[in-house]
Amino acid sequence: MDKKEISLMDLLKLAVRWIYLLLAGIIICGVVLFIYSKYFVVPKFEASTKYCIQTRGQSVESDVLDSQRTVAYAQLVLGTYIDILDTRDFAEEIVFYLNGNVRETDSKQKKDNIKELLQYIPEGKTYKANAVKEMITYKSEEEKISFDVSVKSGSYKEAFAIACCVEAVASDYIEEKYPGVGVVTVIDKAVLSDKPINNMVLVMTLAGALFGLILAMTLAYVIESTDTRVKDEKSLAEKTGLAVIGVIPDMSSDSAGKKQTEGKR
Repeated sequence: MDKKEISLMDLLKLAVRWIYLLLAGIIICGVVLFIYSKYFVVPKFEASTKYCIQTRGQSVESDVLDSQRTVAYAQLVLGTYIDILDTRDFAEEIVFYLNGNVRETDSKQKKDNIKELLQYIPEGKTYKANAVKEMITYKSEEEKISFDVSVKSGSYKEAFAIACCVEAVASDYIEEKYPGVGVVTVIDKAVLSDKPINNMVLVMTLAGALFGLILAMTLAYVIESTDTRVKDEKSLAEKTGLAVIGVIPDMSSDSAGKKQTEGKR
């Protein structure tokens, strides 16, 4: 006997018959994932800065050819600049300032910037280069003369402080390591934001509800498909593939006695 194909109507009927199981699955799984995403997922915060490369030695002329050469040259050095910044040595430089140090040779503006960002650092906290390097990500796009630096941390103030420190230090550090080539300019500063980037409470709750629905529907289908009992004429016809011609009345002694008693009344 061929297997019966399940139609949409069959699924709808199944859902109606097992509506309480479906609702229980939706509610339980939705609540579980809501609680997990709300109270157990560690929030992550991000502060990002965009930099642009301005090459030195540009011609005063503003013709198209000169502009194209300037852009092409900036694109060539962009990868080198990112390689210079994405090192443990640069992380050490960041840590030097994050731990409250400054150099006498630093400009007043740089010292003021460092002093301002230190207010977002927890008092008494010290940083290590490896940990800071893991927080910082450098990203660039093809045919661009700009690149992004993003800092991710469990504290939005810390992410902001480290991003500001990169802003204050990057240009001087590149000039020291690769002098006379170009200037790294901040074109979009980091912003202090307390909104986590991994806040997915609503998405996780909806995903949990959907998973609960699918799980409950599957369980209901398994229960019904493994139930071989004949409950009525319709189920008998479906299981045998034959038409029901008639129904034999229940003539058992208990049923007959019950009917006789009801008749005497």
